[in-house]
Amino acid sequence: MRSLTIVFVIILFSCRSYCQSNNAIVDSLVKLAAISDSVGDLQTSIRYYSSILQIDSLRLVALVNRGRAFISLGQLDSGFVDYSRAIRHYPNEQVYCARGMAYCMTNNYSKAFNDFIVAKHLNPKSGGAYYGLSLIKIHDGQLKYASDFCRKADSIAYNPELSEAIRREIKKKTEEIKEK
Repeated sequence: MRSLTIVFVIILFSCRSYCQSNNAIVDSLVKLAAISDSVGDLQTSIRYYSSILQIDSLRLVALVNRGRAFISLGQLDSGFVDYSRAIRHYPNEQVYCARGMAYCMTNNYSKAFNDFIVAKHLNPKSGGAYYGLSLIKIHDGQLKYASDFCRKADSIAYNPELSEAIRREIKKKTEEIKEK
């Protein structure tokens, strides 16, 4: 019995050490991927995120960011597989907003709308969901609603760059309508 206890303790500590070393490796890979992202080297960041997912197949940061990188490179199927996997395991408003923005980038506004609505229902104070809905309403030509959603997002979680970009686009579209 005593030898079984000793074996158990050895296994327990070796597993703990293995997990700690894997966490350190993952943390390092996340930092390297973020650096690659920041300089626009998406192929390298995809390799780092893929390495993370080989260690931890459900690491949210890797799923979402690799999905974004794939989509930015035009590899839509791979990107949306990662986003959908992230949603399946982490169904929160931030992941829905991230996939919704990806759908906007690919001009799939009906799917983007659905994701932003789900995000808004999961968290009625999700600024990202309202900014996303604002983008969709601009695309649909419903500029009053776009402005209202942007204002709502600003009141919840002001993002100056995104808010200003949306407001510029609303103004541009409004001027185009007046010229017609």
